[in-house]
Amino acid sequence: MAEHLSPERMEQFSRILGDLADDLDVPPSKYEEAKEHYDAVGAWLNDSPDLAALNPTIYPQGSFALGTAIKPVGDGDYDVDAVCVLQLSTATTTQHAVKTLVGDRLKENKTYARMLHPKAGGRRCWTLKYADSSNFHLDILPAVPDSQRELVRLGVPPEIAKYAICITDRELWAVALTWPRSNPQGYVEWFKSRMRVVFEERRQLRALEIRASVQDIQDYQVRTPLQRLIQLLKPTFQRSRPCSAQLCVCQSGAESSCASSATGYFAFLALQPRWRGFGSASWA
Repeated sequence: MAEHLSPERMEQFSRILGDLADDLDVPPSKYEEAKEHYDAVGAWLNDSPDLAALNPTIYPQGSFALGTAIKPVGDGDYDVDAVCVLQLSTATTTQHAVKTLVGDRLKENKTYARMLHPKAGGRRCWTLKYADSSNFHLDILPAVPDSQRELVRLGVPPEIAKYAICITDRELWAVALTWPRSNPQGYVEWFKSRMRVVFEERRQLRALEIRASVQDIQDYQVRTPLQRLIQLLKPTFQRSRPCSAQLCVCQSGAESSCASSATGYFAFLALQPRWRGFGSASWA
């Protein structure tokens, strides 16, 4: 399809798509606000004598980590997903214990205790619902490190395997012998590797535009054609496909957005040859 368009039509089409993606994109202030929220939660968890020894580490996952988040529809919330990794072994603890450690610490904070929704926690996450004016909720997924050695033996590259985690799942911990496994940070690293050259080019262009140092340009200030295309595909996916437990990485209630968990499928589409022509400088 794209290869039959003239350069002029390609440029025009790319500008239109870029404008649409700009309308969908999350403002930089929301990325900064999200980071403030999960950093504050991480500081609170680390301030506990019981948890400090477990070195709790909290980091974003999903669309905010990938740079593919879009504005919520209507009065919806910005859905920020984060992982909280405790340095424990699956051989010496249980999913229930790990989730309880994180939840109990959150409940010790009067503000977080009021913000918890539901109070008993979701299937996999603890969800903090921020003030209405913020339009944020933060899903915190308790986890522990997975076995890197086994994953490498199975063919997972070491630079990806080192991020693997075992997560908690209330519906499985009483019936399953093994922990559910995931690797959201490894996926982020793979995703970024697919666009690293273009991303760095766009970062340098952005620095020139605002007369700043390249080192001062944050990831959320840069968009590549791959990220843009995923943002454009998301609204269609959200309307046409209902959420399901198989798709959702983190379910805080009866329903949660499955758009971010579909990013792998979108990335596959976006990397196909017929899409490579889209994305001029207007997509920066």
